[in-house]
Amino acid sequence: MWIVNDWLEAFEPKPRIMRGEMRIKGVRYFAEGIEPEEDLLYVGHADDFIQSGERGVICANGEDLILLNTEDEFQVFNEIQRMLEFYNDWENSIIRAIEESLSIDEILQMSLPVFRTTILVTDASHSLLGMRNYPLKPDYYAMENGHLSSQDVLMLNDILQQYSDHHGPYIVDGGHETKDIIRNFYARNGDLIGWFVSMEGADYQANSRMHLTEAFCRLLDFWFKINEEGLLFSPQSALFINILDGKETDPALIRFKQEGIGWPGEPSMQLFCIRDIASNRFDLPYLQKALSSSFSAVYCFKYLSDVMIIVNYEKIPEKDFHQTLTDILKRRKLSCGCSYMFRDLFQLPAYYQQALLAVQYGEQKAGTINSCEDYALEYLRHQINANKPLSVSSPGLERLKQQDASAGTEYYRTLAVYLREERDQTKTADILCVHRNTLIYRIKKIEQILETDLEEDRQRFLLLLSFYLEDPEFFR
Repeated sequence: MWIVNDWLEAFEPKPRIMRGEMRIKGVRYFAEGIEPEEDLLYVGHADDFIQSGERGVICANGEDLILLNTEDEFQVFNEIQRMLEFYNDWENSIIRAIEESLSIDEILQMSLPVFRTTILVTDASHSLLGMRNYPLKPDYYAMENGHLSSQDVLMLNDILQQYSDHHGPYIVDGGHETKDIIRNFYARNGDLIGWFVSMEGADYQANSRMHLTEAFCRLLDFWFKINEEGLLFSPQSALFINILDGKETDPALIRFKQEGIGWPGEPSMQLFCIRDIASNRFDLPYLQKALSSSFSAVYCFKYLSDVMIIVNYEKIPEKDFHQTLTDILKRRKLSCGCSYMFRDLFQLPAYYQQALLAVQYGEQKAGTINSCEDYALEYLRHQINANKPLSVSSPGLERLKQQDASAGTEYYRTLAVYLREERDQTKTADILCVHRNTLIYRIKKIEQILETDLEEDRQRFLLLLSFYLEDPEFFR
């Protein structure tokens, strides 16, 4: 009914709309004794509907009434028919466009006369699928390589975060002293897959434009379902996702498909995992597209709740890649974890776990790339301490502590530094600020207390492991 009200604005309408549902399929003249149908609009003189003495023509649907400042019900009837034809033609043209696989940009062009404001549709990464500027309307959003600018994305993300589960159109402050209308699109699994934005959509005739937005976006829901797979990830990325999901397990077939994406042989590769600790679900798809457009030898794809990057160092220098990735992460206030280097894609699930380990144990400082190898020992220490049924540390370390406490010696620290510096006597003596002969004396006394020979590899390894389990700060 709000659409009817605004269409008939030349008749100075006075709406008494209680429900305002979009259900009108036709128009009839009102007559006494008829049984009103829910999807029809009835037109008649005011005194046919109400006994208030008001003059004019009334349009009625259920409880909703619109009083018009005219006595010409024939003119009103014809105008409503013209309205229904206009919107029916528009709806049918959109349906045909979707069936004929027309682009979003072409569909928006058809809809510009309906919305009469700038309209756009983006995917979940804020990459433009289509945009049409209404004449004389300002360009509010800046563009960066087919995306909305990072500044606009940050502004929109603050808005969209509040409406991530909203399934109808909603009005927001567009950040330009205007009121925009936004409507979300969802994939079959419930993930957000895109947005429709009508700039300044709620500045004028907000109720009717909200209804038009929902009617239009219900049609676009079909377009998104048809194109869902391509919007979620690239066909090349499907190879990596299938390997991680266990759907691709044959090494020979994986190598064949690897050649198909242009990575033949056994290139040096690495897997990166970016996890948004703040759970800002809108930034990650945007980051995925931004990374994909920043590198020529990189595949970026969403896996579970993370963005994954797999890089081929035969096609891009490692130093250049790390520098660019660091800059991007700093701007987006994110960090990431990476696996060891590898050459065999069929072991990708193991490298994925390495990258997750680096994410879990690494720093969350913006721009940080945490490497699995830097946190492998910390992971092992955590696993041993969390699951050990009994102490596996060398009991000799406790004897050293007791000796230091009773005699004021520094045997415990001396042994820790000595082993950490790989038995380099000169370096160890400098760190401890003692003479080299003093260090040699201490080592002999330590061997006596431990009843062990520090020349034995297995004994040294056990002592090193014991230090790391008990005092990991010695190895920071």
